Amino acid sequence: ILLSTSTSNIGRNHISNVYGFQETTDLGLYLGNPTYFSRTKKESFSGLIEVIHKRLASWNSLLLSPAGRLTLISSILSNISIYYLSVFKIPVSVSNRIQSLLTQFWWVGSSLRRTIHWCSKLVLGVNKMKGGLGIRNILCLNQALLAKQAWKIVKDPNSLISKQLEGSINSIRYLLRIPCTE
Repeated sequence: ILLSTSTSNIGRNHISNVYGFQETTDLGLYLGNPTYFSRTKKESFSGLIEVIHKRLASWNSLLLSPAGRLTLISSILSNISIYYLSVFKIPVSVSNRIQSLLTQFWWVGSSLRRTIHWCSKLVLGVNKMKGGLGIRNILCLNQALLAKQAWKIVKDPNSLISKQLEGSINSIRYLLRIPCTE
């Protein structure tokens, strides 16, 4: 069981004895992601940045064509970060760092070296149908996935999560600007 740092030692011992749980400071991982976050969000999401950085660093730029780098960037976005982005609102600084790693890998083929970027990262994010590369903006993707979760909660009021968040449903409706139909 994870207890607050403000819980007294007597309280900790009592809770552990009554419920039969051992106290822990780390709840481990779920689907490869931490289940507990520290006070600073930037520190909490450092694991995500590290995983993306390691994945990009493991590929050699000489082995990948530009199309290969683009495919790798898309797979990293769709596989590694999707859980984080669909559950948590990530800080702008973390989003910018991930975006920076991805664009750096696009231009150089490595997240370790630096080079000249020949066009704006906004151009890289333009849809493929409009002549861009279609590299998604992390912040926009995060907002879209969170809105999708909120929409599911509002549209299915009988789901378990809707019942758990019953008091928050009106604030979710307000955020999505949905009129109440009840």
